[in-house]
Amino acid sequence: MRIKNIITNLLKHDEKVLFLQKLLSPNFDPEKDLEIRENCDFDHRFKALTVEFDKINLFGKTGLNISFLENFGYSKTHGILFCENNIESDENLVRRILIHELVHLYDVKVRKLDLTSVEGLVESEMRAYDFCEQCKSFEGGVFTDFDHAECVSSWVFGSVKSMKSGEETTIPSKIEIQSKFLAERDQIMKDLLTDNDL
Repeated sequence: MRIKNIITNLLKHDEKVLFLQKLLSPNFDPEKDLEIRENCDFDHRFKALTVEFDKINLFGKTGLNISFLENFGYSKTHGILFCENNIESDENLVRRILIHELVHLYDVKVRKLDLTSVEGLVESEMRAYDFCEQCKSFEGGVFTDFDHAECVSSWVFGSVKSMKSGEETTIPSKIEIQSKFLAERDQIMKDLLTDNDL
C-alpha cells in the first residue's frame, strides 16, 4: 500500500495531525479507526471518507452489518476510509486529506455534529477545508479574507452537492456559504485555530 507510510509518518510527526489526534483522544485509534483500501468501488471517485462502519470489536473486523450481534460486542462506529486507487502518492495531498477527514471525525465523535443534515455537513466541510489548508495562499501572492472565503465556499459547495446528490434537499449556494464563512469563521473555527491562525 503506497500511501500507508505517508499516513503513518503524518500520524507521528505532523503538528496539525497530532493536534487533531489529541482533540479526538480517547475517541481515535488509527489501528481501528483508519482503513486504507487499495480499490474502492463507489459511484463517485472519493479519495477518502469519514464513514460509519460496522465493527466486531472482539475480532476487529470491519464491513460486517449483522445487527443481532449488538449484544455480543458489536457496535456501529465512525472511522476514516482512504481509497488508494483515487489518491496520488503526493505527501501534501495525503496530508490535506488526512487532516480534512480527522476534522470530520472530530466533528462527529466529539462535537456530535450531524453530518447527515445539510447544515451539519456544510459546517463540518467549512471547518475541514479551512483547517486542512486547502485554500492556503498561492505561490507568489496572498489571499485576502474574501478570496479565502470564496475558495473555501467553492470546495464546500462541491462537496455538499456531491454528498447530497440524488437526495431531495436544498443546498445553500456558494454565495450563502461564503457569507456564512465570512461572518462566522471565528466562531465556527474557535476550537481548531489559535490567535495566530485567525
